Amino acid sequence: MIDFHIHSNTSSDSKMTVREIYEEAARKGLTHICVTSHHQPEEVKNNDFRQSLTEDSLKRLRSDIEQANKLGKTKLFCGIEMSYSLEDEEYIRQFLKKNKFDFVLGSIHYLEGKVISDPGNRGKIDASMQEKMTKKYFEVLKMMIKTKMFDVVAHIDIYKRAFIENNFEKDKAEWESVADALLENDVGFEINTSRTREVPGETYPEKDVMELLVNKGVRKITTGSDAHRVEDVGRRLAEAEAILKTLGVKNIYFFDKRQPKKIII
Repeated sequence: MIDFHIHSNTSSDSKMTVREIYEEAARKGLTHICVTSHHQPEEVKNNDFRQSLTEDSLKRLRSDIEQANKLGKTKLFCGIEMSYSLEDEEYIRQFLKKNKFDFVLGSIHYLEGKVISDPGNRGKIDASMQEKMTKKYFEVLKMMIKTKMFDVVAHIDIYKRAFIENNFEKDKAEWESVADALLENDVGFEINTSRTREVPGETYPEKDVMELLVNKGVRKITTGSDAHRVEDVGRRLAEAEAILKTLGVKNIYFFDKRQPKKIII
């Protein structure tokens, strides 16, 4: 199993050290893992680095990863979860060019001035605003994919965290368009098991979306726990692999120096 979405204490929402991550992953039999530290350009512009890598924290992270990789057979990589917005494209492009990562997740956290990844906003967005924001989300998502700056889209239907009602059938055409964009730009998506900690049995993306993307031919898929606590490292990844198998998926991917590498599941 692989866990290619883990957060260490390089950001304020996690207290895990790299060594703790490594030891827990090794204990659970994970073969390849990646620390994907947050970077939020929206906050960095305000000189707020609580959720974002600094030069010093990135240097420390790389050193910690190098030391952890001496501990055993589990292979640990250095990645990043980059928050995307159109106005920050050039900043993101230059940041990624300057700092070489093994793996880059693209995510959308901000939309219409609201943090859509914050469950605290659930119930605060009325139906008309939600419809407008859903349409905007798909627009921004496809923009992000078409930049080709990212290897994989993180928690591709993250808006479920803040929106009360989601209608797959209503949005099906949008998801088909997203699938086309992923294929055309050679970008993948992840099965993110953090949703199971919010709604038992669910993942990001939900099963209908996952099935549509796979049936459209998207095969560049990673799995990640989005762990911020030690006990969540690797959580429910075996179940995610089992779901993919039912859809006919035979391989998932890890990334080394931005190059995708297949693993048979």
